[in-house]
Amino acid sequence: MDVTEVVHWGRDLDEYCQMFALTDQDLDKRILGCSDGPACFNAEMTRQKRSVVSFDPLYGLPLAHIEERVRHGAEFGRSYSSAHRHDLFRWGTQGYTNVDDVADRHEAAMSLFLDDFRTEGEGQRYVAGGLPELPFADDSFDLALCGHYLFLYSHLLSLRYHLDSIHQLLRVAREVRIHPLIDLTPARSPYVEPVINALRAEGHHISLLDLGRYERLANGGNVTLQICRR
Repeated sequence: MDVTEVVHWGRDLDEYCQMFALTDQDLDKRILGCSDGPACFNAEMTRQKRSVVSFDPLYGLPLAHIEERVRHGAEFGRSYSSAHRHDLFRWGTQGYTNVDDVADRHEAAMSLFLDDFRTEGEGQRYVAGGLPELPFADDSFDLALCGHYLFLYSHLLSLRYHLDSIHQLLRVAREVRIHPLIDLTPARSPYVEPVINALRAEGHHISLLDLGRYERLANGGNVTLQICRR
């Protein structure tokens, strides 16, 4: 899948905590953020002296191209949020009252990412590459997070791709959390049940974490898939 086919719309630490149901104990773990894109999660966690490695094809692009992808993501994100404002958001929660609130927050997150990436660059905290391959040793992390990639792009990524990617995530981390379970239509991805059934058959422990008042309302939008390796 080409990097230009992915919408790059950054998220901050608070939203990561919401969408992955992260506790303070979770935040102290060795975390892999897979498909982090222009999120400022890494930057904010690093300020708190916590351990995060972000992994995304975006980081392999020249800086000018990354900045262009961020601008495109900001434009698309604002337009998409407006088009789906009635079926994606619970207005009045999480500080959101309108589409501008949502877009402004994401754009602030991407600005912080760019500031951090311009200083840090690719190689240590930001590693370039894409699923289903991961350039990390077995058990390099305690927790792997994959947000807004698997399931979301079900129209472009096969069931086999999903399973291969999750197997790689489980190789490098004992626990994996994936959010959301919807595709871009937005409706529940047709791969959710086949993935769960396959992983359970392999002996992995599966949980669906209900995020309650998280802002997304579409079926699967307020649920996170938690997989613990057998």
